[in-house]
Amino acid sequence: MGEVDLSLAYAASAAYERAEENWVFIADALDELRPRVGLGDEEYAEVMEQFALVVDTNRTAPAVMRIMALAHRARIAAQLAGDRDQGWFARRRWRKERDATTAELLAQAAITLDALMRETRAA
Repeated sequence: MGEVDLSLAYAASAAYERAEENWVFIADALDELRPRVGLGDEEYAEVMEQFALVVDTNRTAPAVMRIMALAHRARIAAQLAGDRDQGWFARRRWRKERDATTAELLAQAAITLDALMRETRAA
C-alpha cells in the first residue's frame, strides 16, 4: 500500500468516527446539486438512500474513502471558518479550504450518484 493510499485510509477512518456529522454535511452539500439532477422527490430520495447505503457499506472502496475524507475535511474547515476565536485571516483561509474541499467532494459524489442513477434507470 502506497503512502497516498495509507493517508487516504487514515483520513477515511477518522471520517467514519464522525460519520453522522459528516453524512449531514454530505447531504446538505448534495442538496445544492439537486436542482441540476432533474429527479422527482421520490426518485431523488431513492437515489440518496442508495448513496447512503453505498457510503456505509463500501468503506474500503477508494472513491467512498475519498468522499468521506473530503466531507470530514470540509466540515471541519466550515466549523473553523465560523469560529470567532480564529483571526480574520485564518477564517478567510478556512472559508477557501471549505469551498475548495466542498467542490471536490461534490465532484466525487456526483460520479457515484451518476452511476447509481444509471443503475436505477436501467432496472
